[in-house]
Amino acid sequence: MAIIKHPLTRDNINLFEHNVNSELATLEGVNYIGREWIEFRNIDHDLQNNPWRVKGQNSANAAELAISFAEGIDTRCDLPILYKLPVPKTDSNGNVRTHGMVGGNHRLPILKALGYKGYFFEVVELGADGVGYLTSQTLAAMRDNHSKPRAAADNEDVARAVQAVVVAKEIGNTEDEIRAFVKKCCPYFSNSRIGTITAIVCSRTSPATSFVNWNAMTKEDFADTMQKKFKHVAHGKIDTRKGKHGFAMLDKGYFIKGIYHAMKKFNEDGKESYFIGHVKSPNSQGTLAENRLSIVDNVETYKSMLIKVFNFYKKTGRFPFEVIGFLPQDAVNELDSINSGEILEFTKQELEILVQMNAAKAITNGLTAVIEGADEEEEDYEDA
Repeated sequence: MAIIKHPLTRDNINLFEHNVNSELATLEGVNYIGREWIEFRNIDHDLQNNPWRVKGQNSANAAELAISFAEGIDTRCDLPILYKLPVPKTDSNGNVRTHGMVGGNHRLPILKALGYKGYFFEVVELGADGVGYLTSQTLAAMRDNHSKPRAAADNEDVARAVQAVVVAKEIGNTEDEIRAFVKKCCPYFSNSRIGTITAIVCSRTSPATSFVNWNAMTKEDFADTMQKKFKHVAHGKIDTRKGKHGFAMLDKGYFIKGIYHAMKKFNEDGKESYFIGHVKSPNSQGTLAENRLSIVDNVETYKSMLIKVFNFYKKTGRFPFEVIGFLPQDAVNELDSINSGEILEFTKQELEILVQMNAAKAITNGLTAVIEGADEEEEDYEDA
């Protein structure tokens, strides 16, 4: 039974036996100790000054949890996480604080209101394997915030936590190291959001480097800087002085996207494009000059490839690539092909007909549902 409505005691630990938070075993510097029933008086926490929440407790999330918990404890949900304090503390009331809180600031007051004096927690050790204590603490807290029933961390929550790790000198104060750590904390965030958080941290910590990383800026700021400071444009906008689309091309793989968008723009309006390259911080993968050369070489390579494709087309009247079929995926209508290992061949015209047939079928089904609904209403009316 997943929903437990009677009050839990320390003897009910077996109810959560198969529900260990899987991420705990993968985090750097975090050793999973086990599941324990911990008395609240032994937890060192401050709900009003939560280090992982700039705005404090999320009242909407707390209200939803309170309603849910009042209906019963869902044993399928991950448990809150505590870490063992390196040195226990004694508070003004004589309570010995043995654990600190990684996640559970929203759940703890609700459990207290329900009459609990303690609860089950996943307990970890921080600062293991030579990883900085604050680094492992931040990783555990940020990753824990991604899973329900937690309220997800916002950009400022993450930026402030990462900034503290930089200030503590547990990671280097460089854009690349900050970005890499943000990604470790929030692997589910988009690259754009990771870039935004990195830019916030960099604006506060002023990474010590003689290298200007333009890519630390947001998309809007970058476009504005390109236009005002460097008198060119980015993101495919039209440069009215040149009559061309302008793109900023970042190194290490992004050039493919730039070339694709330039061809797309040319197909749309027949206007040419230009690229202005910029690279990430010089590192073990290359110097500034080497990274710039990589952009030029890659663009030249793709030009050469396009010329070969064009010459092939001129000679043969066709392209050197085509769609030859599809893997069978409809378990009802394509089961024979799935079992025999045969790909399915369709012409473009055949697929267009199938699409039209499916659309017509959907309309017919919709009309039938409306007619049947109207008939039922009429019958109800006659009965009345």
